[in-house]
Amino acid sequence: MVKINKLNKKVLFAAWGSHNKKWHTYQLWHQPLQDTFQEMVTFDPQEEISKYGKDEMNKRLLRFVEKEKPDYIFLWVMWHEFHIETLIQIKKMFPNTILFCYNGDDDYKFENYTMNFFPLIDYFMITQVPYIYKSEEYGRKTFYGCGANVKEFKPKNVEKDIDVSFVGTPKSDRVDSMRYLLKKGIKIKVYGFGWQRYPEFKESYGGTLDEKGFIDVINRSKINICLSKNYFGGTH
Repeated sequence: MVKINKLNKKVLFAAWGSHNKKWHTYQLWHQPLQDTFQEMVTFDPQEEISKYGKDEMNKRLLRFVEKEKPDYIFLWVMWHEFHIETLIQIKKMFPNTILFCYNGDDDYKFENYTMNFFPLIDYFMITQVPYIYKSEEYGRKTFYGCGANVKEFKPKNVEKDIDVSFVGTPKSDRVDSMRYLLKKGIKIKVYGFGWQRYPEFKESYGGTLDEKGFIDVINRSKINICLSKNYFGGTH
């Protein structure tokens, strides 16, 4: 692996779920950002809202940014957690700070949500190809990809004791796909939030996974299934 010299900059990792080890935001981005920047600080809107509510979270974010003075801020604008006024204030306080935003599910969020943030975000990472071009039509530089912690997400020499696994939430047509495999007699294991609501998966459900558990399950699986559709049936 090529060694990359760290940027002598500070990044604020303030994406939804950035403290949640069972959430893909943490699993994909925490370590790579830590490896890239000389200093990383974190602020989790998901955690803060659960404790203090949305309005107070926004106030706390502003105070945190004022205290830390980051060179870069890594965001994931999920759905109305950040007040636009909050990002305007950050830009006023620190006009040279670069705001970088990870986007998912733009097939239903781009026109009625993501575009609202265009004047305030410097760079976007897009997971649906058509919206790369749409973003660039509106003058925003975009990148394609989801990120990966390649130091940890790699093959390991372990016993393959799981026939077929799926890690993810039971959204869109995923439930029907897993039901089909069950009916065909395939020994599947499903992991992630929500499967406990379906009685037919009681014997197949393996619970939620943190990063270590996720990597372990993939390595122990003879086949690991990736179903990439979002809640609205769009592909990533």
